Amino acid sequence: MLHAAVKFGFAGLIGAVLGSVLLVGSNLWTYSRLTHEADIGTISFQVLGPERYQVVFVDASGDARRFELAGDEWQLDTRIIKWTSWVNLLGRDTLYQLDRISGRYVDARRARAEPPSLVDLRGSPWLDLWDLAREYPQALSMIDAQYGSSVFLPMQDGATYRVSMSNTGVLARRTDEQGEQ
Repeated sequence: MLHAAVKFGFAGLIGAVLGSVLLVGSNLWTYSRLTHEADIGTISFQVLGPERYQVVFVDASGDARRFELAGDEWQLDTRIIKWTSWVNLLGRDTLYQLDRISGRYVDARRARAEPPSLVDLRGSPWLDLWDLAREYPQALSMIDAQYGSSVFLPMQDGATYRVSMSNTGVLARRTDEQGEQ
């Protein structure tokens, strides 16, 4: 009888240790999931004239797009699909769809006087999960598609930015020599 009690106690102790390791491990994994960033691409600028820039956007797949923007800042807009916390913990990261990139002016009076330059980055998918999740939120309850995310920063000659997606939205960091200084 004593031998069985010792075995049962030892098994309980092993179970408690394994349970604790699982709890701590899953907690550490949540930190990894919450800080994950996925590359969207790079964007670089070359001045063409006063407040006019040649822009090269290279997406994560390596496809390059060239276009002109007017203004003193650039803005990248994306549509975001976030997963509920339990789906995120299973390894599903925030999804994005590029929407548009535009030039903008810091001075609001100037922005009202001059129309923005805008480039549509969206393709035309035959099925858009973002639209479906917004239209049928109860049926697709594990998807949060209630918002988009934007980032805007200065356009400067020779500037290059690395753009990425985190679980909280779009991020951009300057990567050229001037930006690193």
